[in-house]
Amino acid sequence: YWGGAPSVNQLEFIFFDDQQAGIAAVQGGSVDGILRLDNSSFLGFAGDMSFNTSDIPTSGHHLTRLRSDRAPGNDVRVRRAFKLATDRDAIWERVQLGFGAVGKDSPIGPAFGQYFLADAEVPARDPAAAAALLAEAGYPDGLDMILHTPNSGSWPDLAQAIAAQWEEAGIRVEVQLEDENTYWAEAWMEVDLGVTGWGARPIPQLYLDLAYHSDAPWNESHYSNARVDELIEIARASLDQDERTAAYKEIQQILLDEGPVVVPYFFAQFMVLAGNISGVELQPFAGRTNFNNAVVG
Repeated sequence: YWGGAPSVNQLEFIFFDDQQAGIAAVQGGSVDGILRLDNSSFLGFAGDMSFNTSDIPTSGHHLTRLRSDRAPGNDVRVRRAFKLATDRDAIWERVQLGFGAVGKDSPIGPAFGQYFLADAEVPARDPAAAAALLAEAGYPDGLDMILHTPNSGSWPDLAQAIAAQWEEAGIRVEVQLEDENTYWAEAWMEVDLGVTGWGARPIPQLYLDLAYHSDAPWNESHYSNARVDELIEIARASLDQDERTAAYKEIQQILLDEGPVVVPYFFAQFMVLAGNISGVELQPFAGRTNFNNAVVG
């Protein structure tokens, strides 16, 4: 090691079960910073000069997904109806308060630079067209479903916002809030319609290998598309940057056109530190935040 001695003697990490308890601890001065808090709470700190605040864009995102291996999600017309019933910009503004970026129904967002299909055109929200697609798919009276949602963070806000939009297209969903630990342990891979949060990854391949290949271990939507599988494998193996970029962009277009997920936004990562703390380098994935140059005082 050649970086010199750190300026602090000790780092202590405290994990709070309740976000509000962590926020109160920062406000009360019993801890020096917090790395996980919701957007509105972050805004509450942003105008307070006694704290140092930082936010950065990430590839992390929240999504809703339909199981595509059984009805109703195995019909592409139904999947497209969900997409047409969604106003991603409105959800981003309401839930993320303008932080992060609007999504285009794939895990590859603007944080990935050249890999992002920036010119992909997301169809404008059209509840009537969505209802017509449902009728064509055999659901003239619309759909009644349960939207399984972890009961923490901004997931409930996302669920309520998107459910209100879908209702205008005849997609009536009951938002069922579930204990987060139980949800990830038992429910998330089984439900027909659910909300998921994906933390930031450094490269798109990790999302695709984990969740979008037919044989992916966390293929929560049970999605299977031979062309997407082929493109994922091309991108994984290719040493040619242009070939890899082209594969990623085609995957994004396919998922936007007919995929089982709606990705309304990519979220930002926040950090709030006491005013006497500096030199901490926030990373898109909070657990990788760099404290090497942290200074107190």
